[in-house]
Amino acid sequence: MEDLNLSNRSILIFDEPTSGLDFKNMKEVSNEMIRLREDGRTIFFITHDPELVECCCAYFMFMENGKVKWHGGKNEKNIKAIKEFFNQTNNCL
Repeated sequence: MEDLNLSNRSILIFDEPTSGLDFKNMKEVSNEMIRLREDGRTIFFITHDPELVECCCAYFMFMENGKVKWHGGKNEKNIKAIKEFFNQTNNCL
């Protein structure tokens, strides 16, 4: 993540940026994502981490089979949809 401070890229893409990290490092990544967003960068990330989504995202896009299923800003309706999605995928059989 330190290299991002040296990059002038306005769009950043991360794939599972918190995968395998302990809580301390997950928090550092989250804080850096927020800082980059506040700095005007556009960040796309693919994740299965609902906490990262909740704390770092201002806009959501869900894709399924290569197509956008739904998208929208951070509001009650979309937060509910996100929680339902993660509850659905985290339930045991």
